[in-house]
Amino acid sequence: MMSGDTPREPARAERRSRGRPRRAGADERIIEAAIVEFGEQGWSGFTIDKVAKRAGVGKSTVYLRWADKEALLADAMRANDATLALPADTGSLRGDLYELTRVLLRRFRDPVGWASYRIFLDAAITENRTGILPPDVRDDYMARGVQICARAEARGDLTVQASPATLMSVLHGAAIHTLLAMRVDSIEVTDEVLDKIADNITACLVDRR
Repeated sequence: MMSGDTPREPARAERRSRGRPRRAGADERIIEAAIVEFGEQGWSGFTIDKVAKRAGVGKSTVYLRWADKEALLADAMRANDATLALPADTGSLRGDLYELTRVLLRRFRDPVGWASYRIFLDAAITENRTGILPPDVRDDYMARGVQICARAEARGDLTVQASPATLMSVLHGAAIHTLLAMRVDSIEVTDEVLDKIADNITACLVDRR
């Protein structure tokens, strides 16, 4: 190599580094922004522009990852649903239902979790049902009831006669209705209050008096 030459490898490295790098944590911010934005605007007001602004990224950053708002919302729902893990086996049907109800109540108290409820509502009243609420998300949601009932059957304490789907509908309906009423009445939703509500809902399902 002559003394006036410059090494080629650094030049190639420089060319590779040009351009705007992917921002760390952008995916997570976009996903959360999509859920919250939908919770505030609904399907009719849900746009990539608004999601990008809320997430603090450019619109092109969103489109690099998702082709349209349907794909973005579907992934946001899947990511949100993944946070609702099935509680550990407590050793009884009542204990499992109580813990699941506690998780649901805390989830719907949170703005992100509450937004997921609005997604269910909008999916029920629009023609674009699968675009708003992918079937696999709903199936995973209901699968928790199946798992809890399977545990109880294996233990021999399956005292609930309803199907797993009905059981989950009852739990979700009771949790959502209770939190709606508390919001209307401006009641503070503390952990202690939610634990008591979870106990009352569970008692209605499995306790025999």
